[in-house]
Amino acid sequence: MPEPHNLSDLPPRLLIAVGGNAIHPEGIKGTSEEQMTVAAEAAQTLLPILELERELVVTHGNGPGVGKTILRQVLARHRVAPMSLDICVANTQGVTAYLLMQAFENALRKTGNPRHAIGLVTQVEVDPSDPAFAQPTKPIGYFFTEEEAKSLEAEFGWTMVEDAGRGWRQVVPSPEPRHICDISLVDALASRGTIVIAGGGGGIPVVRDAAGIRRGIEAVIDKDLTSQHMANLLGLEHMWSLSSVSPVA
Repeated sequence: MPEPHNLSDLPPRLLIAVGGNAIHPEGIKGTSEEQMTVAAEAAQTLLPILELERELVVTHGNGPGVGKTILRQVLARHRVAPMSLDICVANTQGVTAYLLMQAFENALRKTGNPRHAIGLVTQVEVDPSDPAFAQPTKPIGYFFTEEEAKSLEAEFGWTMVEDAGRGWRQVVPSPEPRHICDISLVDALASRGTIVIAGGGGGIPVVRDAAGIRRGIEAVIDKDLTSQHMANLLGLEHMWSLSSVSPVA
């Protein structure tokens, strides 16, 4: 993440998008201890910004996390009823927000800063007629053999595709975000100085009927599109990205 010459030149309100691989990088097993360590490292990197008197919103990815959640379901499917994909996203959203929230506050307390962070379970509305639902293209989860893939297709109704000779993966719809539910809460909390962690994993995908009733839907929303949409709704002109990809790390 490029750093300005003077952090005091940062705008009064800022959104930082933390990539899923920045929380769960390659090369770790994903134990609780490892994830806490990585979150603490991210907090330490961001500490100079966390300490500033700036309104701050943080979004994050959940790619590795949701893949592990789905694999656990596959392995335990004969003992435990599987969760729908929207609930899998909610699951990983809550876990990652908890890790970041705790890491941010711990880093701040070490410097004597009393600032608080909060994680919001964030629903994001999508259009049920989005073309993505007719043609799932977003790969998630682990690689399987062709035999395993056909078994999972038959058992779960998944769409499985061969991925560059590396094996078979599940692909799911990735519709565009249309509305971030409770964006007013994100705005209000950020305005009072709370570090707001929201929109994790692109948000929990939901659709709403004419009566205003929401329900979850099987999809994964692109985290960067949700982050951009949130920034636009909050009137932000600056969005930073923290990633494991070295040119933009």
